[in-house]
Amino acid sequence: MSSYSVENFSRKTLFSLGLSVLFYILLVHLLSGILPGVAQIHVTAQIDHPDTFQLFYWNGLRKIEFQEQYSVHSKKLTKDKKTKVVFKLDNAPVSKIRLDLGKRGGVVKIHSIAIGSYLAPRIVLAPEDIYRLFKPGRDDVQIRLEKKYIEVVSQKDDPFVVSTKSIYKASPFIAYGLPLIFSAALFTFLLNLNFSSLGVYQDIFNKQPSTGGKIEALDGLRGLAILMVVADHTHGRLVGLGATGVWIFMTLSGFLLARPFVQDPEKVFSKNYLVHFYSRRVRRIIPIYYLYITAVYLLTKHFDIAIRHFLFLQGDGHLWVVPQEMLFYLLVPGIMTVNFILIRINPVLAVVNLLFMAVLANELLDTHVISLYGMARQSLRFFLGVFLTGIFCSYLYYSIFATSGLREANRAKSIFSVSGIALILFFLLGSTTYLWGGHRVFAQEYFQWYSYAAGLLIFCVMASGGTTLEKILCFLPLRAIGLVSLSLYLLHPLVLQIIYKGVFYYTGTHPTGSLLFFSTLGMSYLAACFTYTYIERPFSK
Repeated sequence: MSSYSVENFSRKTLFSLGLSVLFYILLVHLLSGILPGVAQIHVTAQIDHPDTFQLFYWNGLRKIEFQEQYSVHSKKLTKDKKTKVVFKLDNAPVSKIRLDLGKRGGVVKIHSIAIGSYLAPRIVLAPEDIYRLFKPGRDDVQIRLEKKYIEVVSQKDDPFVVSTKSIYKASPFIAYGLPLIFSAALFTFLLNLNFSSLGVYQDIFNKQPSTGGKIEALDGLRGLAILMVVADHTHGRLVGLGATGVWIFMTLSGFLLARPFVQDPEKVFSKNYLVHFYSRRVRRIIPIYYLYITAVYLLTKHFDIAIRHFLFLQGDGHLWVVPQEMLFYLLVPGIMTVNFILIRINPVLAVVNLLFMAVLANELLDTHVISLYGMARQSLRFFLGVFLTGIFCSYLYYSIFATSGLREANRAKSIFSVSGIALILFFLLGSTTYLWGGHRVFAQEYFQWYSYAAGLLIFCVMASGGTTLEKILCFLPLRAIGLVSLSLYLLHPLVLQIIYKGVFYYTGTHPTGSLLFFSTLGMSYLAACFTYTYIERPFSK
């Protein structure tokens, strides 16, 4: 084995081992607050007056220990009668409990507490165990250990006792053995995984578009756009930034779809090419989109909503973009036919016409002309002008700029590079006032101007080859995110809800800000890599 192979193997081993150790620590910590699930808690007690008990349970992760929503009431206890009170917890995770011994003060005798679980042996706490594990909830409450019970005495209303330690733990096998098995499986998987054979890994470096050469900087720009969208949905101070990300997506779509027609206008009359054009669009979007609709709507029995989404008649939430894209695809041959006629006369005429059409569409094509349904269950205008801006930039670049001497001028490249960086900063800092404590989203209010700026940014990227702007956008993580941007865009709201609700359920707090952004981005990216490799990529090919 060569020294290079040994070194590469060692790096892979250390990476796999490090990731597996982190996974083990995380899994042990999570399981401590999730398992074992307690099915029932039986309290055998006597009380010197008729009353009811209430049991609060805490899983060890929530910020607030005992809350009303995590409690169970008992049936009413008869005076001086020894009664077995049953609290059904439905396999809830329990670390500590608080036992409220009625609404009135008095004397309560607790003979035993039995805890049952489907994942661990049943345990019974004798009086001495209860006395050792529980303390009075207030200073006026007293606990005395007797031979066959503990006696809790209080002169004030609402007496309660609280466990001082975890009353129930998972078996060592569940708490530490299972995480070890899963971590060892992860280590073995990573160690034997050939990353270079994965489709998502190969396409970061080798993927070629259906027409023309690969433009890595545009992949990075697509990655930047999806980061804006995820930031909008996860970080309160970045609400509205995603609108700019969407305008970049739409403009990029127009730019790239127009490129083959600019370079070879005759393609608009080629039946084979148009079949190929629509086939690629369908194979790229439909499988992953339909999978998402099936999982979110069809399997949850929202049949009407699912059918409307399948037919592109509705686009709830972030899905509003998909009907926009599909309608735009239907119009592409007509738009390119007009451009074919004009470009044969004069390329400048075609470019001017596209700019005029984009401005006209942005100003006049509102919901009174064409209305799409989606986002927050409302009528949406068709943002044709945003797509046309991308087509305009494609014609401007390929039919005019690329054939001029400016393309190779270093001074011009520097100007475009600085302009592109300035536009990115403008988008990041000037799309929303939420960043500064306001409540306006300029990227939505003035969408047409932001789409023009997005088109200008794409033009600057294309015209600034080899400069700082291109190097920024060719940053490998940005390109890696841009490659799976479709899957990431579709999946990230679902991942976000899982994280948001899961963290709240187990900790009682809502994750916000940078923590929510990075956790959503990380998990969404992993999911997107999977769907890209096994759904998007195979169907596209």
